[in-house]
Amino acid sequence: MADPEVHIAAWEAAGLIDAPLAARLRAAGTSTALASSGEATPSQASPALSETGSSGSGAAGSFFGPSITVGELFAYLGAAFVFGGWIAFIANLSTTSHPTEILTGALALSALVTFGLGLVLARGDSRRRRAAGVAFLATTILAAGSAAYLVQMDFLRNTLQDQAPGILIAAVTVVVAALLRRVLPAVATQVGLVLSLAGLGGAILSWVQSIVYPTDFGSGGAYTTNPVPQPSEPVGLIVAAAAWWLLLAFGLGLLGLFEARHEARDPAAGRRAATTRFLAGLVAVVGTAIELTANGSLGGDQYGRLIEPWIGDLALVAIAAVLLERAFRRDSTAFVLPAAIGLILAMTDFNFSYLAQSTYVGLLIEGVILLGVGFVGSRLRRRIGRSGPAAASNVADPPLEPPVATIQDI
Repeated sequence: MADPEVHIAAWEAAGLIDAPLAARLRAAGTSTALASSGEATPSQASPALSETGSSGSGAAGSFFGPSITVGELFAYLGAAFVFGGWIAFIANLSTTSHPTEILTGALALSALVTFGLGLVLARGDSRRRRAAGVAFLATTILAAGSAAYLVQMDFLRNTLQDQAPGILIAAVTVVVAALLRRVLPAVATQVGLVLSLAGLGGAILSWVQSIVYPTDFGSGGAYTTNPVPQPSEPVGLIVAAAAWWLLLAFGLGLLGLFEARHEARDPAAGRRAATTRFLAGLVAVVGTAIELTANGSLGGDQYGRLIEPWIGDLALVAIAAVLLERAFRRDSTAFVLPAAIGLILAMTDFNFSYLAQSTYVGLLIEGVILLGVGFVGSRLRRRIGRSGPAAASNVADPPLEPPVATIQDI
């Protein structure tokens, strides 16, 4: 047996690589040997590698790692039912005495359990590491829930005022997500980190808005506000909030750029970069849309849109254009979907604000808009896929070197 095959067999026996990856490594070694002897080309000797490397569908299908087996699918479904039953049991505890303390401890204990499960799974093959990423994402969610009940306890509720509880919850979530992302760099943990950063940005924005434009907080929590009657709500604050979301999206885009720079030594970083770019574009589009389509007091007894619909729609179209430019510049389709969502939101709002005189006309125009956006998005995606190097989201295979420190892809 050749020396590379000895190493491949040892890696597979130790659980560092799974059977499909071992087969591709053996095929790669065989194709190299045949090519050097002139007996066959790499594509002839290794159709599996050729298909994976050149086929867009194979690359897209392996974005989250190897294909999901039937056993793995049922394992996810079973875990979801067990998790749902446990959450329902925890919710039932809220009817007992000291519900806040019990729910805080139960959710914190659940986070510790999923964290331990993730540590165990992270030592396995690529499918188990993918499951570890899901477990770590659940850990982040449970930690956020535990922090949300923690700030409602008496010793903190009397200390933290206004938006402070929301900022504390978001900060705890960011810390947990960042640590888990450090333990296991993967798509799932990257999603947890980016979403937690977006949540922290939203909490900080709410805190600033509460200072500039005071609101009367009810019993709904830190994120539920009942505005105090004012002569008119400040439009400049709405514009500043939209600019804040764009600035936050820009920062997340820089995080995606940082991930992409590590792609040379960690191919899985391309997947994390594509995920970060997609979420950054989504933050820019959704955050701006929420702010620029807000309703409020117009003065006196009037209530309606604070900013003219066509102004907000034009801003969304501009953001979508910038995202499409970034998609072509980076040769990445990750920005295309947020851009399409921005166009749909802008055109839908403009349609129902100015064009549609009846429900069926509005639905007809909206259907035409969706068909057009879908067609254009499909053409753009194909054009980007054909131009230049492969997109960052098309990283198909795990690293070929098997040390535990570098095989972290999910």
